[in-house]
Amino acid sequence: MSRLKFRIFLAVCVYCLIFPYFALAIQPDAYEEDNSFSYASGILNATVQHHNFHAAGDQDWVKFYAFNENDEGRYMITATNVGSRCNVVIELYDTDGVTLIEEWDDPLKGTIDETITWKCNKNGIYYVKIRHFDPGVFGDGTEYDLKVTRVGGNDGIIKGVIKDKCSSQKISGVKITATANGVSSTFINPFVGDYMISLIPNTTYSVKFEAAGYETFPAQNVSVKPLQEISGVDIYLTPLIPPVYYRDSDGDGYGDPKTSIQVCISLPQGYVTKSGDCNDADPAIHPTLSLPG
Repeated sequence: MSRLKFRIFLAVCVYCLIFPYFALAIQPDAYEEDNSFSYASGILNATVQHHNFHAAGDQDWVKFYAFNENDEGRYMITATNVGSRCNVVIELYDTDGVTLIEEWDDPLKGTIDETITWKCNKNGIYYVKIRHFDPGVFGDGTEYDLKVTRVGGNDGIIKGVIKDKCSSQKISGVKITATANGVSSTFINPFVGDYMISLIPNTTYSVKFEAAGYETFPAQNVSVKPLQEISGVDIYLTPLIPPVYYRDSDGDGYGDPKTSIQVCISLPQGYVTKSGDCNDADPAIHPTLSLPG
C-alpha cells in the first residue's frame, strides 16, 4: 500500500471513530439538571416523563411520595419506549436518598423495558435513579419514558381541556405541576389541550398550569375521593400578548393594517387575523393578488 493510500485509509478510520460522537448529539431532556437526589424532579402517579442520556455519565433522578396502605402500598417503576442505544438501570432509594432499596437491569443487558415492583413499608418521599448500564453511551437513541404507578390503588381522576382564553383554541406543551406532602411533581402534558391527572384520594394537591407565551394559571387546591372522576375542569390560559385583529370591510380574508384592535376575545365579526390589504373596500385587491405581466 502506498504512503498516500495509507494516509487516506488512516484518515477514514479516524473519521469513522470520531464522527459518531458528533452525529449522536441530543438536547438535554426537560428535567435537567436532575443528576443527584438533591435535584430530583417530582413525578406524579401514573404520569409519563420523557428522559434521555444527553451526556456521558448522565443520571436522571425522580422522587415520589409513597404510602404504606396494606396491599395498596405497592408501586411499579417502569422505563418503557427505550431507544435503540438505551440500556437503563433502575435504582430505588430510601427516604434519605442514599440507602439503596432495590436495583434492576435486564440480565441480557439489552434495550428492553425495565420494571421494579416494590412494596412500601412506611410513608415518605422515595427516590429513583435511572442510569445507563454503560456510562459512556449517550446521545441519540438513549431516550426512554419513565412512569411510577401505584398498583391496586383507588386513585381519583381530574380531567378537562386547556385552552387559550382569547381564542378558545387548545394549547399543547403545557407543563402541569401538582404539589402534595412536600413533593412537587411536574410533567409535560402529552396531548393537545386535553389533560388528565391521577391523584391519590383524600389528599390535597396544589395544581398549576404553565405554557410558553402565557401567564401562569394560579395554583388551585384540589382533592378527590376514592375512584372519583371529575370531568370538565377546563383551564383557560391568558396570552402574555393579546391577539391583534384587523378590520376586513370587503370580506376578502385580509384586513386593513390601519384599522385594528388588540383584545383578549375570540375573533370578532368583521375582523381577521391577517393584515396587508391596501384597499379594504375592494375584495378583488388583496396581498395574494397576482398582477398581469
